[in-house]
Amino acid sequence: SGVGKSQVCQRLIAEFGIRGMLVMPTAISNLAATAFNGTTVHALFGLGIDSDDEGNFLIALKTEGGTVTPDRDQMLSDARCACVIIDEGLAGARTLLESVVEFCRRREYGLRIIINGDSTQLPPVVPYGSPTEVAAMSLVTSWVWHSADAHFKLTKQYRAAADPAWARFGVSLANGTAPSVATHAFSNPAEHATAVAAPL
Repeated sequence: SGVGKSQVCQRLIAEFGIRGMLVMPTAISNLAATAFNGTTVHALFGLGIDSDDEGNFLIALKTEGGTVTPDRDQMLSDARCACVIIDEGLAGARTLLESVVEFCRRREYGLRIIINGDSTQLPPVVPYGSPTEVAAMSLVTSWVWHSADAHFKLTKQYRAAADPAWARFGVSLANGTAPSVATHAFSNPAEHATAVAAPL
């Protein structure tokens, strides 16, 4: 968090745009997609939120029984389409991202897929999953991760340099010493009602 991932993506979008090329900014969540005026990866590839019993997602053209519309297919196959950016991609299920890559390869789109994220921020959601099951669903266990052309690690802390209190809090989250929900100041609303009493 705070190392410039979003700024790198915004720069890529701008640089490709200057060259007359298209970038499809997407994200795992709708909220993250708004950072780039993008859409969710689910919307771009016509996915529902559910997978099959093994956690796999079907991505196919409408003519193949899937939900990818002809206009989306045309957009992705456009020679000017340089890449699809998947923001917060490391929070997505490994099987979702594998399906996206497999579909793009099968369709021979010839574009790059840039997956942006921080594996220490938000793991994939595995309902009632154990830590082992969550780790197994992570992109870093996938052939997509291991066959990637490149991995870039941003290390300079911009946000932490500007806000030392935020930096200490982030470190406490990462090392497991942050207050739990049970000990958090707002866990007892009766004691802290004034914190939410501001007029609307």
